[in-house]
Amino acid sequence: MKRDARRYDGCASRLTFHHSHLLKNVLPKVKGVTSNPTERQARQFLRAWERAKRYEQKVKRLEEAVSKLQDERERMVAEALMDGEKLYMIAQELNVSRQIVHEIKRSVIKKLAFELYGEETKASLLHK
Repeated sequence: MKRDARRYDGCASRLTFHHSHLLKNVLPKVKGVTSNPTERQARQFLRAWERAKRYEQKVKRLEEAVSKLQDERERMVAEALMDGEKLYMIAQELNVSRQIVHEIKRSVIKKLAFELYGEETKASLLHK
């Protein structure tokens, strides 16, 4: 009797595996999802590559706009901010207060917005 029970237990586990395998093949697959992991990784890589290219173009446009700034202090503040320096460090370097650096930063941002986005920015600022 015990021997028969063991035989059925083994058979049941095989049936369970077999049935679950069949169910996977019968159930509908989600549309738009790639089941091929290599293809999914390739798509992720391409998306990341395209995103990096877009960021690279934006940074290039920003650097060109910064180089067109007339005021030397504005250019220095913009470059320092792009390098990730803190306002107090920029203030120490320029020998001015943080408030002055903050005002220069606001001026730089306005000028860069006009340079990069032109008429769109002017129209949105006039409506406020």
